[in-house]
Formats: sequence, C-alpha cells, structure tokens
Amino acid sequence: MPPPICELLIRLKSQQTENRWLRGDSYICGYERCICINAVGRWMKLEYLSCNFDFALLRNDLCHTSSSRLLTSCVPLKQIQEWLSHSDFSTTANSYAHNGCVV
Repeated sequence: MPPPICELLIRLKSQQTENRWLRGDSYICGYERCICINAVGRWMKLEYLSCNFDFALLRNDLCHTSSSRLLTSCVPLKQIQEWLSHSDFSTTANSYAHNGCVV
C-alpha cells in the first residue's frame, strides 16, 4: 500500500478515536471497523463520499499516487486525463509518461 494511503488511514483511525472520546455516550457504536464514518460514528452516505472524493484526493496528495498506479496498470493515458480533468492531453502526458505503460 502506498505510504500516503497508510498515513491517511492512520489519521482517520486516530480521528475516530478522538471523536468517540469527545462524543462519549452520544457516539454511535457499531461501525468501528469502517473507514468512512462521520464525527458521531454514523456510516457516511455514498452521496457525501462521491461529492467529496476529488477534494479528499487533492487534500491528501493522492492524485499523483493514484494516477501513477493507474498508468503502471496500463490504463490508457486519455482516461487518466479525463479522470484528472486536465483540459490538455499534454499536461497529463508530461506529468505521467515517465511512469510506465503509456497506452
């Protein structure tokens, strides 16, 4: 697992522990094994995760890691460009072409 992902998971677990302590009896138990729970312990809705996924990637510097992994898995560079919302193909190509399988 890439180090940024490990660091993110450790931070999330630490935040969950802190939230459980801060909320006391009002914290909803039962989702402790889940990653995506909110500050009160409730499982996050899929809509929230979908809307905030790109922001989370950018905030945690995971775009580059994810894009590099996609490229080394031979995902076409054009698809990576669209996923990253690069308006110019050369931006994506210049950033990731050195990482492996360019399709």
